[in-house]
Amino acid sequence: MNCSGIFVADENIPIFVVKQLRQKGCKIVSITEDAKGYCDETVLDISIKHRAVLINCDKEFGSRIE
Repeated sequence: MNCSGIFVADENIPIFVVKQLRQKGCKIVSITEDAKGYCDETVLDISIKHRAVLINCDKEFGSRIE
């Protein structure tokens, strides 16, 4: 697997998925590990700060992106 770039996994992404991606060589920030309980706006800010792809299972999260 070729993981170029950085990912941010929101709290609703299981930690085993984060660990599997790391084992495959992906750079991934886990909200569960690093920022548990942050609101969606803050999670989006973290993703923007890292210039990362946000991985999220929240259907309503997309309405926050302009």
